[in-house]
Amino acid sequence: MKRNLTLKQGKYWAKKIRGKVHYFGTEYDIAMQEYLRQKPYLESGVSPPNCQCTVADLLNCFLDHRKKKLDEGTLSKRTYDDYFEVCHLIAASISKLHSIEALTVEHFESIRRGLMRAKNKKEVSIKRFDVRLGYARTIFRFASIDNRLIDRQLPFQSALASVPDRELRKYRQSKPKRLLTADEIKQVLEISDANFKAIVLLGINGALNNSDIKTLKLATAKKALQTGLLEYPREKTHFMQSQNEQKAD
Repeated sequence: MKRNLTLKQGKYWAKKIRGKVHYFGTEYDIAMQEYLRQKPYLESGVSPPNCQCTVADLLNCFLDHRKKKLDEGTLSKRTYDDYFEVCHLIAASISKLHSIEALTVEHFESIRRGLMRAKNKKEVSIKRFDVRLGYARTIFRFASIDNRLIDRQLPFQSALASVPDRELRKYRQSKPKRLLTADEIKQVLEISDANFKAIVLLGINGALNNSDIKTLKLATAKKALQTGLLEYPREKTHFMQSQNEQKAD
């Protein structure tokens, strides 16, 4: 296989760029990473920045940032766990010691393949895969926001692009509809205790999801019983949610 670098003095890997020989190290793989990092700068005739930030540094910095949001209550535990999982998959797909400035499209294509894998080494659903891709884009975009770790955007856009809408629609259409009939809901209510019955009725009659019910205040519920209108800010968006009270038979 043709090598991009030339061995000089029997041990230094080097490359002549713009008439000048530049040395990148004694081990070829590491020298190649350093060459790719410096190449766009050297070819433009400017000195490359001295960036030693690795993939591991990026992942740790990102998780620290998200952990602070979790502690502040502005990020859910479930979302943090999803970020943690994607960081682990990224670290398993490419070397954690890679300089982030040396990452190429090929590295991100390897990450894309890694995001397809489940714990049992089978492929995850296409919907879950698309969610993971979104998290991965967020992680690598984090590196260049406000020049936090790097002063340019990394080349991940094509390799970590979302699953096409057409494929997601096909996946959704292939799944059975998750609907309950009125009789099935009544059967659930008959065997439910008071707490779970309230949850089911709020979901069916008020279109409340799990997070809405979890954050619903007692004072808000009491006011709704008096006025017939359930009104409160949603936890995630803080937009006002209003539902007319409907009485179950």
